[in-house]
Amino acid sequence: MKAIKQRIIIVEDEALLRHSFVSVLNQSSRYVVVGEYDNLKDATKRIYELSDLIILLDVHLFGEQTIESINQLKRINPYNRILMLSSDVSSKTVISCLKNGADGYLAKEDAVLALGSYLDQCMKFDHVLSPAAANSLVYYLQ
Repeated sequence: MKAIKQRIIIVEDEALLRHSFVSVLNQSSRYVVVGEYDNLKDATKRIYELSDLIILLDVHLFGEQTIESINQLKRINPYNRILMLSSDVSSKTVISCLKNGADGYLAKEDAVLALGSYLDQCMKFDHVLSPAAANSLVYYLQ
């Protein structure tokens, strides 16, 4: 019997990074990319069509209010998991994303090195933070 792969949607405006993630994930036996987008409008249409998704969402999409859109995406299906991607690991940004309903926050640099591991963690636990995001929160709390 063939195992069901976890479906992933990637919303990232850096084409090279987006294509790298797609390539890595589609080689996995556990994950399949069912949509890749450079904007939230097109991605949202696809998110309405599917359920049981992990959504990799760039925090700073060009010209969009991505952080404010997290709640809207969660209202479409609260069981979809949203992992934020960004080079910005300031505590203010990480906290804003989490407060708006993100299930995790990955520094792009960390995600490039270990995306599969973070997705595995996302499937096991309620929330996932890459080391850079976690360090930012710890420094903020201390």
